[in-house]
Amino acid sequence: MAGESFYRSFRKAHLDDLGPVLRHAETLCLVCGHKLDAVARPDIKGNPGSGSDEMPRPGDVTMCMNCGSLMVFTDDGLRYPSVEEEASILKEPHIVEIRRRLQAIHLRSQRD
Repeated sequence: MAGESFYRSFRKAHLDDLGPVLRHAETLCLVCGHKLDAVARPDIKGNPGSGSDEMPRPGDVTMCMNCGSLMVFTDDGLRYPSVEEEASILKEPHIVEIRRRLQAIHLRSQRD
């Protein structure tokens, strides 16, 4: 499956420091509909949860690895962040770095 190899190459090339990957109940990205069923707390400078193996809790932020959209976990799924939350999230160096890496792999896959 093409998507599978994309994510394997993305992780290998850009997220070697991803840390433990934890499976959770399947949900869908609120923007692109991509299946989301795993999270990680990347060991990237500035990430307060670096390398943690805790499952996400309500209020934790996640990012779709397909489209880069930010979402917030709730008790029963995901929600969009408020404008204020998103502005705050986008100041986090680890979020900026992950988005940069995601953009790089998407651009590379478009050229190939």
